[in-house]
Amino acid sequence: MANILTENVPLNIYLPLFDGKVAIMSNRYFLETFCMRSLSLILLLAIVLSGCAPGDTVRSSSIDPAEIYQEYDVSRGKYGTTAVAMFRVGGPGGQVIYLTADSQVEYNGILLKRDTRVYADTAGYTEYGAESRAENTFIFTDPAGKDYKNSVATDPILLETGPLTIDRSRDIMIKLSRPVKENETLSTTIGLMSRDPQDKTDRGRFVKLDGNFAEGRSSIIIRPEDLRGLASGKATISVMLKGEKPLDEGTPRGGRIKYDCESADIQTTVIN
Repeated sequence: MANILTENVPLNIYLPLFDGKVAIMSNRYFLETFCMRSLSLILLLAIVLSGCAPGDTVRSSSIDPAEIYQEYDVSRGKYGTTAVAMFRVGGPGGQVIYLTADSQVEYNGILLKRDTRVYADTAGYTEYGAESRAENTFIFTDPAGKDYKNSVATDPILLETGPLTIDRSRDIMIKLSRPVKENETLSTTIGLMSRDPQDKTDRGRFVKLDGNFAEGRSSIIIRPEDLRGLASGKATISVMLKGEKPLDEGTPRGGRIKYDCESADIQTTVIN
């Protein structure tokens, strides 16, 4: 029977070398080497794509469910909500857990899938651009079939005012739609959309203020010294709320839920 590797193929392969000489390799050796290396590459790709736990993670089926630490993050922006669930062995600094078929996690009824676009030691189970809701609920099913339900509210803080003028020469107080809780932080961002042509200074186009609470954390106050680095012109003002709370239901190792909410922009004008 004819050898399919060498039939109708020249007996030798001629490979040019850098010094002008030519190396002669038998076609059998060349093709067998090529095939073996191709097969090795195919096997490697098969292993990578087979769904095995990545090297920096541990399978949920191989650990005691009581050792699972739960981490949840909810980020509510102007155009939707991103939800992320991550699980670790023993605590916040533990090895990342890869959920096998006996485990799963849902967010507001959506089965979360592992985000394969990031490295294994930072990959979570993610839903991007979900519908923004006031209540956000995660349900984690551990390898033993036990469910853990954890929820957090993400009501964005709104600035209770319409278009306004910010005068750098005096205090400006803006009322919030609700008080900021003690476990929450608030940052205010003012960014120029267009610079006043009359402003010839080297002041910038952006300032970020942390806190600046007034009236028992129900308002924010913007003082002249906060705006020294901001140029005059048309601008927007918005706030970002961040918070953290303990789990409602967890293993003995516990866990946490972090959340942030971005308010809608309000048009303003910075003068003086």
